Amino acid sequence: MTGDQIKAIKDHFDDIDLDKSGTIDIDEVKKYYDKQKAEKIAALRQIANTLIKNNPSQEAYYEKDFEKRVEIAVRCHDKNVEFFMAKDVDNNDVVSWQEFLNYEARAVLQGEKEQ
Repeated sequence: MTGDQIKAIKDHFDDIDLDKSGTIDIDEVKKYYDKQKAEKIAALRQIANTLIKNNPSQEAYYEKDFEKRVEIAVRCHDKNVEFFMAKDVDNNDVVSWQEFLNYEARAVLQGEKEQ
């Protein structure tokens, strides 16, 4: 891996490690993905509002579509948290920098191998 790849992984780790303890616990993961979920839902709301404004007769359809997309965003949030915590290979309820790096490095190298 290149230094830039490792730095990008470290930056991502630091974004999630809110208390800067060098480990990431479930609460930090939830907060990180809560923010992403909120941003996704806000974007979906904006899209729905624009569609409704441009075609008011279809408001019920766009509202129902919005609700379905919000449900998907919530399910993705829950799966992201679960998936993230699977990186905790020593099962101590936190993901260390080393666990995070090992997992992300394998993903990067696997992606390069497939190209």
